[in-house]
Amino acid sequence: MRRLSVLSLVPLVGCLTYESFLAQRFEKECEIEKACNPDLDCDDDTGLPAPEDCDFDAGAARDCLNGGWVCDDTSPGFEYAIPPQICDAVCRVPAQ
Repeated sequence: MRRLSVLSLVPLVGCLTYESFLAQRFEKECEIEKACNPDLDCDDDTGLPAPEDCDFDAGAARDCLNGGWVCDDTSPGFEYAIPPQICDAVCRVPAQ
């Protein structure tokens, strides 16, 4: 039974693309920022590399989306979401 449950998760990891991760990350970031300050408008510029410049790690992407996001509310009116550190490993930019 354990093998069956592990095998059933394999397709889920393969379905996450960098583009779908970016969309889900934006939603997650916006959700956290709105929880901190409902008056904020979400900014969709994540500053992340373009898909063609990314060595995408789907496992790290899942951990990023499911990790412990927090809100930095030290400056009222300028609150922002802080993603878990694993998010840094989602897109490795190959050395050139």
